[in-house]
Amino acid sequence: MKSNASKGCLYFFGGLFLLGLLIEYAIPLAIGCALIGGGYYLYRRLRYPLLRDQSLADQIELLKARIAQADGDIRQLETVLGKKGEGAYRTLAQQVLIELDAIHKEANRLKQYLQEGIYDRIDKKIRSTRASIKIQLERLDAPTSDSFFQRESSTLDPELSQTLDNISIDHETILKKIKTSKSSDQAELLAIHERDMERFQNILQGYLAIKASPKDFYNAEERMNQARAAIFQFDLDLDEVLRKLNEAEMHDFDVNLRIFDKKKPQDDF
Repeated sequence: MKSNASKGCLYFFGGLFLLGLLIEYAIPLAIGCALIGGGYYLYRRLRYPLLRDQSLADQIELLKARIAQADGDIRQLETVLGKKGEGAYRTLAQQVLIELDAIHKEANRLKQYLQEGIYDRIDKKIRSTRASIKIQLERLDAPTSDSFFQRESSTLDPELSQTLDNISIDHETILKKIKTSKSSDQAELLAIHERDMERFQNILQGYLAIKASPKDFYNAEERMNQARAAIFQFDLDLDEVLRKLNEAEMHDFDVNLRIFDKKKPQDDF
């Protein structure tokens, strides 16, 4: 009997000991986990308010649909100028620009809910497309480069006039090559070339202004010589740009040529 009583006492005090451990450690730990989990849930609700809106997935799908529609309009824009003229191009271009701005704002609002990298691709595509459209609209508003070059070359000496003709031809060729290229940097290349042409035209106009009335400017002869040198150098720079564009078009040619050379039977010695 004493043995059973002793065992009962041991079980009783052991149970009390385990209960004390449970009260001291397990219950506070469970409460702490519950508080952390609840705090994280509250943080998510406050940090991402759209998660309270069950239509978040619908908003993302709507954004995708608007992007697809804009892509179709952009493809149509690429052909409308030649088919329907400047008026139709301007109308559609303005509509596309408005839609791109709206898509950009919506994508920025949903940025934190989009998969990684998607917003960056949307942002880059919109910026490049918008720049390309604006450049084309500016080009439609400006005098044609042919008329500009023809008007200015008639007032220059034969050497400079020939250089100006070369620049005119190179300029038009570069524009065509960039527009028909498959490069993802098409808009950026167009923007760079347009900036270079603006600088060149500024130099040419300054040269003509000094040449027309040298006495009205300081260091007229020196500045005219510098302008002539810059014009000749710009002609060479455009030649280099054309070479690079031509080489870019020859990528497939070079790849196929290497493949052909590898397949060519070798001479036995």
